[in-house]
Amino acid sequence: MVSQLNADTFRNSVDLHLKGWAPRLDMLQESRTVIEPWCAYLAAQRRTDEDVKTLSKIDDESEFAMSGGGDFLACKLRWHSALVAAAHNDVLSTFVDALSQSIAHQSEPDYLTGDGDAMKRSVAEHRLVTDAIRGRDSSLAHRLMSKHVRAPDLSP
Repeated sequence: MVSQLNADTFRNSVDLHLKGWAPRLDMLQESRTVIEPWCAYLAAQRRTDEDVKTLSKIDDESEFAMSGGGDFLACKLRWHSALVAAAHNDVLSTFVDALSQSIAHQSEPDYLTGDGDAMKRSVAEHRLVTDAIRGRDSSLAHRLMSKHVRAPDLSP
């Protein structure tokens, strides 16, 4: 008898394949810059009140962690995961979670968090995206997330 696969099985499989394959970090980052802005777009359309509460809570925890009160990197990873979860697309959510884990696995913590100014900028950008999602402004959420993940600006 074959058991049915679920989102966790898919996520673990993708994570395992990415770890074994170990694509270059720039390829992983590029994938993230393509996917996450669209997840923000979808999140603004599909988000629940609980999704917004989760993102806002992580924003607050990130601010506290930035001042030495916790693990800033863990907050950052949780925020990105919560953003994608708010898009309510299990395929995107499981894929991006595995992708994020692979990026974290291949990166030094300083690369992912940066210095104090980079952390402040990251928290401020997260808050702006959270606000756009709260306001159900899909275009703004996409634009802000594109800026946050450093996607190329394609506007005329």
